[in-house]
Amino acid sequence: MLKPKCVGGKSFALNSQGYLLPCCWTDPLRKLKPDYDGNMDGMDELFKKELNIENVDGVDDIILSTEWINFFNRLISGTSVPEICVKYCGNDMDTRKEIVYE
Repeated sequence: MLKPKCVGGKSFALNSQGYLLPCCWTDPLRKLKPDYDGNMDGMDELFKKELNIENVDGVDDIILSTEWINFFNRLISGTSVPEICVKYCGNDMDTRKEIVYE
């Protein structure tokens, strides 16, 4: 069962290229790998040049864009959900690791 943390109040992230991300796990670092095959796992639309933080007046211009609304609608409906979202939000597990030292 998908329980998107970004829909439930988890903070957005901003990457070093100036793109707002639904969460830190969705940062497209894979694009920097030499074996990158061009697949953004259905998240390409979130990384359009016009959605870069330098090209908008405010964050609302990004999160209220058609691309972001479509992304969240897919998460909520459970259709065409990116694999990275399923990996980190596909169950009730807490993604934070807690280490207790005695």
